[in-house]
Amino acid sequence: MGEQQTVRAKSSEIRDVFGRWLSAEWAVGARIVVLEGLMGSGKSMLTKQSFALGTQQSMSVEVDHFLRKPVDPNTAYMDAIDVEAASASILTALRQSPLVIIEGPMAWPVAQRALQEVGECDVRRVYLKRMSSTRPDAWDDFEFLQEYERPTAYGRSVDQYHATEQPWVRADLILERIGKGDE
Repeated sequence: MGEQQTVRAKSSEIRDVFGRWLSAEWAVGARIVVLEGLMGSGKSMLTKQSFALGTQQSMSVEVDHFLRKPVDPNTAYMDAIDVEAASASILTALRQSPLVIIEGPMAWPVAQRALQEVGECDVRRVYLKRMSSTRPDAWDDFEFLQEYERPTAYGRSVDQYHATEQPWVRADLILERIGKGDE
């Protein structure tokens, strides 16, 4: 991993910032980008549409699409995910696209099998933080994580992953999103 970058941008600009970073990383060989962040940080909105990479397009695999429905609130997040189906989708996307974005609150553990298909130098990690609108230096989600325990095992398992694994520490890029998602 190279030197970690942190970029702060308004919600209305975050997709463009992420797209420019993706293009630059793809140009130097990135094939997989693992995008994590706490629930509600804006990951799905960020990857709703593909990104242009020269004449090709990125593909996104949203880990939450592989939740076994209905999700029992007493089930931990990773136990609720069909990891085999998610891995198969990631591998298919790798064959169809020059760059695959795997996004979810716990995307890294799900991506492990697919990461064996590309070299370590072809993988990037990104962490999306939702910062406070009124106090731009405050990471509201992290403060919430420290002060509140979610009522379900599902939510607690996601929070525990972020609190113990601290995926932002290993990220190549930390995106700090300021403002509401519709700004």
